[in-house]
Amino acid sequence: MYFPGSACVKTCVYFAIMYVAVAIFNTITISRYKLINLLTALKKNETVKIKNPFLCITIFLLASGILGYAYWKVTGGVQTMDTADKMLPVILMGIVSTILIFWSLSRIYLKFD
Repeated sequence: MYFPGSACVKTCVYFAIMYVAVAIFNTITISRYKLINLLTALKKNETVKIKNPFLCITIFLLASGILGYAYWKVTGGVQTMDTADKMLPVILMGIVSTILIFWSLSRIYLKFD
């Protein structure tokens, strides 16, 4: 098995860039709050309103099916995807379904937590 050193260096550099960007954005976000609000944040209750948990479950199942189809299309139907106009819909299906899966899982978790 061959693992190029340049790939390792690129991975470390990109991770460092993302880490620094997130640290800067979090510092900016936290600096906007007053210190007393940060200290008493655990005592404040926030109500989370989920209108329909069955909608979240339905979206999760639908998005899981779409993501499974997109993965199947990328792995099993790779011979038919020879141009960019055939690859783009599959990539977009993967992106949208992944977002919907995490959205619905977070809503379901909040409902049962």
